[in-house]
Amino acid sequence: MSGWQPIETAPKDGSEVLGWRDDAGVLLIRWTCCEDFMSDREIEDAIKDHGGDSDWLEQYNWFYADFISGGRLEGDEEPTHWMPLPAPPE
Repeated sequence: MSGWQPIETAPKDGSEVLGWRDDAGVLLIRWTCCEDFMSDREIEDAIKDHGGDSDWLEQYNWFYADFISGGRLEGDEEPTHWMPLPAPPE
């Protein structure tokens, strides 16, 4: 998999990149912090649901897009590798 890098090294600044999962293949993904897609109330409720542990907020923030929809990738759905998008045509 030339060019693919471990997901831990991927940018977490909202940049769109290519992601990879064995069961799904190539995905268009980006990292987004919880504050960008959850209200303060949703965050508070989620922290309560996790026993007051806010560490989980830094997990599961990969989002994907496809031709029909998009969504949040959680747990085992998280991509394992990434690579930058190719340069656009000239």
